[in-house]
Amino acid sequence: MAFAETFKALSHPIRREILNLLKKKSLTAGEISEQFDVVWATISHHLSILKKAGLVVEKREKNFIYYELSTSVLEDVMAWLADLKEFSKNEKINKEFLMTTLVIALPMVIGAIFWNQLPKKIPTHFGIDGQVDGYSSKLFTLFAFPALFLLFQIICLASFEKESVKVNIPAKMRRFYTWLIPVLSLIIQGSIYANALGFIKSGPTLVTTFLAIVFIVIGNYLPKIQRNATVGIRIPWTLSDDKNWYKTHRMAGKMCYNDRTK
Repeated sequence: MAFAETFKALSHPIRREILNLLKKKSLTAGEISEQFDVVWATISHHLSILKKAGLVVEKREKNFIYYELSTSVLEDVMAWLADLKEFSKNEKINKEFLMTTLVIALPMVIGAIFWNQLPKKIPTHFGIDGQVDGYSSKLFTLFAFPALFLLFQIICLASFEKESVKVNIPAKMRRFYTWLIPVLSLIIQGSIYANALGFIKSGPTLVTTFLAIVFIVIGNYLPKIQRNATVGIRIPWTLSDDKNWYKTHRMAGKMCYNDRTK
């Protein structure tokens, strides 16, 4: 169909208002003209453009000509706009996934560059006192950690897309959760390599500091999210009642924030 003609017809406010009038019922040109403070010839001109675009059709009843909406053309326009929106959404998702995957894979490049300088056994786990209590091989550290974080990221993005159909998740929170795992992956893996190469002596401190910031951000956003089955405190009582959901997350938000700012 000629979308150029359709959008041209929709560009004028009087023509859009005519379509709004015809949503309710069919009208004659005279009845339409009575709704506007313009001469009849102007209304006739606008009706001619709407007919040419296929947005309205004429229907003769006895001695009168009635105008009514052509739903088929409007349905085509809406379907085209829906396809365009879906395409744009998919493009955004693909771009987000590509960028976050590159961030998650970046430590692999670092590990490959410093492969010869890395020890055979790399400290990868630290106790609560900051002391090393677990080691992994270079090969495992190089490939297993990025693969694990990438798996978490795929699950996270898939859950968000599934839930976004049911509930409107704030854009800021969506961006936060989209980049949480990649940034956490970069900090954890980067601190592991930096510690193994002797660049820093307090790798766990970086991770702990980042997690403290994460808890502060989560504490700020928890009271603002709508009830859903993906993000938040998902127990039967909160999922079944909006008031319970709000009060629970308001309290949890305060606890997260206060605990991490002490």
